[in-house]
Amino acid sequence: MESPQIIHIQSLIAKLELQGLANDESGNREEERKEINIRVLNKKISDLYKQKIINLVEIDKLRNEKRNILDDYNFSNYIGLQCNRRLHYHF
Repeated sequence: MESPQIIHIQSLIAKLELQGLANDESGNREEERKEINIRVLNKKISDLYKQKIINLVEIDKLRNEKRNILDDYNFSNYIGLQCNRRLHYHF
């Protein structure tokens, strides 16, 4: 028979694992949403280039929006990489 403390700790571990899975799923959904947004922006940009009269201002706005999405994504990945490196050196 397990003590109540062990049962409580096991339930806390199970809750944390479920939260971790939920966070991973939400992170995956966010990455998928960013990829879809980038695809849509690329399609809009290519459609603007196919027009007879090219609207450079609109193309520039779409490129800036795409660049902002990519910069946010790259920055978050860079921070994670730096944290992993620092943790690796401590162990």
